[in-house]
Amino acid sequence: MRLLFGNLVIPPAVQREVQNPVARAALEQAANWITVQIPKDVLAVRLLDETLDLGESEAIVLAQQLSATWLVVDEYAVLPQPMRDNSTAPG
Repeated sequence: MRLLFGNLVIPPAVQREVQNPVARAALEQAANWITVQIPKDVLAVRLLDETLDLGESEAIVLAQQLSATWLVVDEYAVLPQPMRDNSTAPG
């Protein structure tokens, strides 16, 4: 992923979702290019969390907060319609 995206920013909920020991070890090894950042808009996270997982909710809000070029999610359908309209490929 580093070759494709460079540095990554993930929210705390995504970090907590990494329970698989192999994935956890990979995340720890990638500590120099993956940073954890808390989304500032707690209300937006709560609103999205009514229909999405917390990790996806935080990731969407954080991507908007950072004006991110990319948002990597495991399901294309979780993206809000405006983000789907501007995307080039499902994720």
